[in-house]
Amino acid sequence: MTETLENYWSARLQARDWILALREKPREVLGSTFVLWRLSELQERMEQATGARGVHAHALARMLKAAGFNKASNGAGVRTVDGQARLWILRPGVMMTHEQAAQLYDREREAMI
Repeated sequence: MTETLENYWSARLQARDWILALREKPREVLGSTFVLWRLSELQERMEQATGARGVHAHALARMLKAAGFNKASNGAGVRTVDGQARLWILRPGVMMTHEQAAQLYDREREAMI
């Protein structure tokens, strides 16, 4: 196996392990109590924590879905103060409407300021 393929599979395994830990202890893994996250935010946190570079957003989204995470508003864009966003709910099995997600996301980020 070439070094490139080894790096690819290593990054995927690290991402999978990070998502499994995220499912069990989201607060500890992310260092935050936020419930809603953009995929880009999750990808950045995962790369910082594991050093796993090269896991594409689409692959990360598939892994999140396989682990039982849902998108807010059934995957439709949610209008937030920061603009349209497709948000992931980091509580497995929880569903959220567009309005609920928009309000919660804005409240969570507002508290950060």
